[in-house]
Amino acid sequence: MIEYEMLPGNAEAYSFQTIQRMPDSPLAGKRVCVLGSSLAAGYASGGEAIAEYISRRFGAFCRKEAVSGTTLAESYPDSYGERLRRLDPQEAFDLFLCQLSTNDARLHCPPGEVAGHEPFDTQTTLGAIDAIIQYVENTWHCPVVFFTSARYESEPYDDLVRRLKELQAVYGFGLIDLWKQAAFNDLPEEKRALYLADHVHPTRAGYRDWWGPEIEKQLLTFWEGGGVKASESGIRNIVFDLGGVLVDFFPERCMETLGFSDAARQSFREKIFGALWASCDRIPYEEEEIRALFKRHVPGFEAEVDRLWDDLSSITYPMPYSMAWLLRLKRRGFRIYILSNYGKCSFAFNEPRYPFLKLADGKLISYEVQKLKPEAEIYRALLMRYGLKAEESVFLDDVPANVEGARKLGFSGIVFHSFSQAAAELEEILAAKPAAQKE
Repeated sequence: MIEYEMLPGNAEAYSFQTIQRMPDSPLAGKRVCVLGSSLAAGYASGGEAIAEYISRRFGAFCRKEAVSGTTLAESYPDSYGERLRRLDPQEAFDLFLCQLSTNDARLHCPPGEVAGHEPFDTQTTLGAIDAIIQYVENTWHCPVVFFTSARYESEPYDDLVRRLKELQAVYGFGLIDLWKQAAFNDLPEEKRALYLADHVHPTRAGYRDWWGPEIEKQLLTFWEGGGVKASESGIRNIVFDLGGVLVDFFPERCMETLGFSDAARQSFREKIFGALWASCDRIPYEEEEIRALFKRHVPGFEAEVDRLWDDLSSITYPMPYSMAWLLRLKRRGFRIYILSNYGKCSFAFNEPRYPFLKLADGKLISYEVQKLKPEAEIYRALLMRYGLKAEESVFLDDVPANVEGARKLGFSGIVFHSFSQAAAELEEILAAKPAAQKE
């Protein structure tokens, strides 16, 4: 903006060319994408802003996707999500920095709610953030860090910052919080006049000498420490069930997809998808044995049994959040394990369809030990196989009895109801100090 060029804070003395490169920078050579609106664009500073500071200070390669006046919520043109989806998915990124747009507050975009999985309500701010996190982590498998504006008078933006922190409890993403930093925002009037072109937008001096050093400090804390106090929590291992947690198990959809008649569906509900199915999780049947066993239990529907076993792909699907969730936890240094009641043949068929399993440090499937959750022996088998300690482990399952079985052996436990609920409870456990450390 021409009227901003002559501001004292945009004088040549505050050129980013004077920024000294950090010795042994942990971000040297890393590829960083900065996504945002006017605060990321450098609206009042001649285009020099956060991306340029990070590039000069850290020696990183920055891609800036910033358009002034745009929103997270996809109610207006050129939203964050629209621009994000136009990026080349083959382009490599090590970090995404995303601005919490002040325009969402200014335009009173509906804040919305956290979904944790598709479909996302991207017409709302939180729904758009939800979608951005999932898209970035599933596409580029890199961490996401949000940053806020510095403090100014805005109740709607204050509410967005509060909601962003609630969302952080679910996802565990990085957060550079300039809004709540009292000392950072407590500027003498002469500094405020130098650093700000208006009540929101920094000048070149504001980015270089005010925002830049604070973002640097908080970004380094996240990058080098993973944003988690794992040593304080005492938790090292996170153990997941599959069906109902990381995988959607839906026999009704399967029977519909395979074109079962109403009579066949009723027979399978009563005779197959119950105790018989569970018995196959315990006993390592071969496929021919299972087909014969099922056919004996549903006489007259032998063809449906064959259709089921000819194509098991329609009975389970990976949850849309699974890969990104496990990837975040792995990046933070936690070890991931799988403990599931699952049959030999069905697991062999579906294992290649669950790409998130590649992130697991180990797994134990019920048929391998012929024990089922909540029997104590299956939890002990997992602990012994990988040399784990129950008190250093959290177990997540959608069946309360299975969680209780793990708790009896010393695990922390979470009954899974939804991604947002379970992820928030997990973050609480990971942040808590062991009883012995509490004052």
